[in-house]
Amino acid sequence: MDLLLAQFVAPPVQQGPVRLPETAPIERRPQAPGRTPPVEIPASEPPAGPAAPSGAPAPGVPLAPLPAVQGLQRYSPEQLQRILAPCLAIADPARRLQACAAALTARLVSEGFVNSRVYVVPTPAPGALQVVEGRLVELRVEGPDERLNRQVRRLVKPLLGGVLNLPSVELSLQRLRNLPAIGSVRGSLSRLGSDVS
Repeated sequence: MDLLLAQFVAPPVQQGPVRLPETAPIERRPQAPGRTPPVEIPASEPPAGPAAPSGAPAPGVPLAPLPAVQGLQRYSPEQLQRILAPCLAIADPARRLQACAAALTARLVSEGFVNSRVYVVPTPAPGALQVVEGRLVELRVEGPDERLNRQVRRLVKPLLGGVLNLPSVELSLQRLRNLPAIGSVRGSLSRLGSDVS
């Protein structure tokens, strides 16, 4: 039994999708021999208070407003605030939008929405994030038994037209494997349409 899943990505106008930042080490200038860097000692230690939540910007840093996110209803405003919080302390609006797009992309990919894209829309100011959710637009079922093919098509039909989510697809394939009439299931995913990446 072969099952082909096709995805559709229709990107808005932009040069390419957001790339996640690399984790390359920072290069530092070597210090002159015999010279030690100055050490600053604060006059008094700040009072110990509750630690900031992970991913939150440092206290005292002014936060920019949350960028508008278009095309995504998956997250509540509170969830978006948590996802985008680390990038809100960036002063440069263009860099902030890129960082927010990278953070949202990373979250979508980590949840299995691997072909959804987040694009930066810089104009009008202050800019926005446009999310294009990749959808499953075609399912092909191939096998020697036509009656079984119809049954499988009916079972996987709820995936068709929905946002592609890998855990959902894997769960559906696992359910198919558990059917007594199914010997084996193979799935493949191919891109339908265009993507600027």
